[in-house]
Amino acid sequence: INLIHEVLFTGVILANGIPPVSQNQDSLPASFADFTNCRIVLDCTEIQVAIPGHMDEQCATYSHYKHRNTLKGLVGVAPNGYVTFTSSLYPGSCSDKEIVRHSGVLNEMAPGDLVIADKGFLIQDLMPQGVSLNLPPFLTTPQFTETQAQLTSKIARARIHVERGIQRIKLFNILGFIPHQYRSSATKIFQVCSALTLLQDPLLKEVQPQPEPPTATTPTVPEPPSVSAAASPVCVPVPAAAVPRPASTAAASPVCVPVPAAAVPRPASTAAASPVCVPAPAAAVSRPASTAAASSACVPAPAAAVPRRTAPSVHVSATPARPVCPVQGCKVCGISDHRVLRTCRRCRCMYHHMCQNEDEDGKLCNDCFHASLLR
Repeated sequence: INLIHEVLFTGVILANGIPPVSQNQDSLPASFADFTNCRIVLDCTEIQVAIPGHMDEQCATYSHYKHRNTLKGLVGVAPNGYVTFTSSLYPGSCSDKEIVRHSGVLNEMAPGDLVIADKGFLIQDLMPQGVSLNLPPFLTTPQFTETQAQLTSKIARARIHVERGIQRIKLFNILGFIPHQYRSSATKIFQVCSALTLLQDPLLKEVQPQPEPPTATTPTVPEPPSVSAAASPVCVPVPAAAVPRPASTAAASPVCVPVPAAAVPRPASTAAASPVCVPAPAAAVSRPASTAAASSACVPAPAAAVPRRTAPSVHVSATPARPVCPVQGCKVCGISDHRVLRTCRRCRCMYHHMCQNEDEDGKLCNDCFHASLLR
């Protein structure tokens, strides 16, 4: 704790001191618009401590405001919310005026500075020459006047920042309760915790550094690569007669010569159909000299001379149709209940099994069953 206290508190807060008014002007929030010459906002806070063993120490540390044994410290906050002053811890029974006198915070004030504090800081007689003190007005009448109410509201908006700064210090769990073994180091622990709040984000959003807007940059278009003279081949048209062709392509593809449809004999249904082309020797077709041996020609031929594929015949089996019994119902009772009707496999008549039950298998009617027995 001694090393951390020397680095953070002694090397940062005490080395820099309380910032002057001119430096506070650069980050002055809107709530200090009526207190532009404010240099520091003061307030005290109390930390609970273990009950001492000696009676005189118990009386010194007992706080009539908190109703328990405490240690009291003075905290000073700049208008922008940063902690700029932290005193040592004093017994809880000490008054705010005595702590301010003993801490020596007023010795760092300069003429023209303004100090804002609570009503309990009756330190008007301790102020250096040229340093002013701004306290909320006391209620000396049954009701505040309009001017006093407005002044109280303005001071409260400015003083709230020191309350928030103290809250950040007391958020460290080690300051929730100071046991006996840490009492001798309580002041250094309190001052280190106040210095650690300087490493956090600012209390006020309006004093936080705003990120710079991105600058619009013009996209650079890359230059196309230079094309050399031998990069790509150049095509030059050449006459077809000057291009040698292999002998195997002499009969490559036939050339079709249109012939009027009327000159081709066709059936009556297809008289106006398209002409049929059959290959003809290339010598029989007149061509230019350059393409005379290119391919064979195609001469229309009669449609009757062209063999055509006939459709395969479809074989239909000559299975006799199943005879239909003229009797719609049972030939015994005449009821046409097709759910219980049966068909004789020999005469194909319809009968109920209940009406003709001589055939145990139920496949023949009684007549056919008797005829089978006679045979």
